Amino acid sequence: MLDCLEHLLLVLFHGSLPAQTVTESLHTAACLANQPTVVNLCITSDSDSCMDFLKRYDSFKERVRQGKLGKTVQFWLAYCDCVWTLLSFQRAVKENDLEMFITSMRKMCALLFSAYHVHYARYLPVYYVQLCNLEETHPGAKTLLQNSGFSVARLPLGHLYLDAA
Repeated sequence: MLDCLEHLLLVLFHGSLPAQTVTESLHTAACLANQPTVVNLCITSDSDSCMDFLKRYDSFKERVRQGKLGKTVQFWLAYCDCVWTLLSFQRAVKENDLEMFITSMRKMCALLFSAYHVHYARYLPVYYVQLCNLEETHPGAKTLLQNSGFSVARLPLGHLYLDAA
């Protein structure tokens, strides 16, 4: 659903741009999509036309968030933002990225309040503040979480006995 809505938004944005801007930036992005290498990523990120395209797209999305294209489009973009928040939270846990975890938790506070998950909505802001102040309250704990991880992976029992030996 998210992919479909993002595609529709991109098509709507594409129609509002001059043809020359679209052609240059899409050609550069197509090269990256066809051959996703570090070299092509650097070429794409150094491309002025591609960066201009992304900046214009961000400002277009901001206008949509403000309701310039109507309430329906604004609603579906808010839905997309919620899904992106949940996906970033999931990515942070899987990649063991503490900073992304804390940032996405902050964004999830509003989601939990609006979804009326009372206990999560009550205690998540407290947990967020504790994680933000972790270095002051528990020196070294933040470094330990960043290095050793805060996510848990279960190993088969055979691995447990091999590691103990």
